[in-house]
Amino acid sequence: MSNSGAAKPAERVDLRSDDFVRRFSSLLVDQGAIDELAARRAERAQKQSGERYDFVLTRLGLVSESELIRYIAQIFDLPLASMESFPQVPLFAGQVDAAFLKSNALLPVFAGPDGITVAIGDPMAGDAVAAFSYLIGQPANIQLAARKDIERAISRLYEEPAVTPEAGAPGLGQDAAHDDDVRQLADLGSEAPVIRLVNELITRAAEMQASDIHFEPREESLVVRFRIDGVLQTVEQLPPGLRPAVTSRVKIMARLNIAEQRLPQDGRIKTTVRGRDLDLRVSTMPTLRGESVVLRLLDRSSAALDFEALGFDVCARTNLDRLLKEPNGIILVTGPTGSGKT
Repeated sequence: MSNSGAAKPAERVDLRSDDFVRRFSSLLVDQGAIDELAARRAERAQKQSGERYDFVLTRLGLVSESELIRYIAQIFDLPLASMESFPQVPLFAGQVDAAFLKSNALLPVFAGPDGITVAIGDPMAGDAVAAFSYLIGQPANIQLAARKDIERAISRLYEEPAVTPEAGAPGLGQDAAHDDDVRQLADLGSEAPVIRLVNELITRAAEMQASDIHFEPREESLVVRFRIDGVLQTVEQLPPGLRPAVTSRVKIMARLNIAEQRLPQDGRIKTTVRGRDLDLRVSTMPTLRGESVVLRLLDRSSAALDFEALGFDVCARTNLDRLLKEPNGIILVTGPTGSGKT
């Protein structure tokens, strides 16, 4: 592998400035990423919040992080790093701290005679790149990559081994959790690898705009499936020894009774993913192989809660207003997941 296509860090640009917002909005509209209405909405939100424009776009759910980094690469004329180019072994493991890499979303991907190539999740991370270059004693060129991809690679390469389908967490065997051992269940759900695993799955589901996460216990595995556009898609098959740990972790987050495994339970989790506020409705159901768990995802920041934004015409809105003023009665709001019932 070579470091062709690498570049120097971008010059410092104010990603809150009116000039940058206008240029980036024009690029996104021209490329068909968002329409004019969405661009104006994002521009207003940026002015009100004072946040960086790229942060506003992802918080509003208008552009995914993976798409956004491609457009940022265009506007800054920087190359993109592919996940295939990420190293299989950690580079400079004894010289650099994993916490520094993760906090700056910086991953060294290549070291050659002409310098180092690093993947970064933020084109404005010039200071971090300079510090890394000084530490290693070699010049550094950059490529851009989605922050979530960089963070996963850093966890895989530089931190303690994460829970993967090939290897369960230490001490999590098929019989690790006894039905009546509440303390052990709580300990399983509080293991750092399990916490990371569940958090990563929720983040992935939000990034992929999934409406539901299903944890389905099977004899040979714990199957994780996301519902995307109404269709369930298998994303992971975890070892069966992780069933009690993952279930307990979700129950702890939803404040459910971790000792109760024979009755259905319902709960709720409020969390933030990449600056977006999420509501997760949790349902558990006992099965022959263990508890099945379903998480329904609702992005509170992207929910349109007025009739005009939902697209009702004048006649429909007039009828709704009239019906809502009646002293009694019922209005049924029905439809499949993601159709806009909320």
